[in-house]
Amino acid sequence: MKTILALMLMFGVIAAPETSAQGYPNKPIRIIVPVPPGGATDALTRRVAAKISLGVPVVVENRVGAGARIASQYVAQAEPDGYTLLIGGSPHSINNSLFKNMPYDAVRDFTPISLIGTFPMVLLVHPSVPVKNYKEFIDYAKANPEKIKCGGVPGGANHLALELLMSKAGVKFLQVPYKGDAPMLTDLMGGHIDCVVIITTTVLSGIKEGKFRALAVTGPKRLAVLPNTPTLQELGLTGYQAGSWNGVFAPAGTPPAVVKALADQFIRAANEPSVSEYLSSLGVEMVASDPEGLRDFLAREIARWKAVITSAKIVVE
Repeated sequence: MKTILALMLMFGVIAAPETSAQGYPNKPIRIIVPVPPGGATDALTRRVAAKISLGVPVVVENRVGAGARIASQYVAQAEPDGYTLLIGGSPHSINNSLFKNMPYDAVRDFTPISLIGTFPMVLLVHPSVPVKNYKEFIDYAKANPEKIKCGGVPGGANHLALELLMSKAGVKFLQVPYKGDAPMLTDLMGGHIDCVVIITTTVLSGIKEGKFRALAVTGPKRLAVLPNTPTLQELGLTGYQAGSWNGVFAPAGTPPAVVKALADQFIRAANEPSVSEYLSSLGVEMVASDPEGLRDFLAREIARWKAVITSAKIVVE
């Protein structure tokens, strides 16, 4: 039977699905977002999705829970036909190293489509902390070991960014766990904790209003929305880089021609001025890439955070 099928493919009796996108798409495309509506990832996805022009509706669907594992498993098990896509982010590069008995593999079970944007983070302190800049903060932390209380979501991007900061700066904070960013920021505003490392999109207004003091950003360059805030690399933490990101993935086995059709659309949509300008105003760095670019980016992120998780002996149940 396999020989007959091979001959039929060879002579064009039937079409090879992996090399043809003929007829695609002919029904709505769903983009599965693993976080609730209203956040930066949801906003980015909806802005980009609105610019996809394949002749069919593009629907954004939020499937929340289990640190993005519910949404990711759902897409991993979907038909590889280009109609069910995942917006992956930091959990996609972290979860395989963080949890045992994962129901999917972040690399093996997905086909990369396009990196869309990165979310640099910022180191914030409450105004009551007696420091004016990063150097004073580190000196204060070294003089008061484990006195500074810093918030983080266990296993989340902000937690790992904090672990990397402590490792490279040679300091130790008292870490306070939270279930999400919202209650953590509420406690920071109230002065119940002293610091956080968090994506800029959620705290820009608070910084401008003086509710938080920004000491440094975690990306490779300064942000246009925080031009006077230096990077941690500038401040001496060579190689320090942390943040969140968003990329589009399809189930493994999605035909190459479908992958190309989708990648072309997402790259074009992410580069639309109305999209990139709006998201840049929130601190998002638009870095649309082809599938290979996302594959390479994901490999680097997995390696980076696996090293941090292993070194810090982080275990999340």
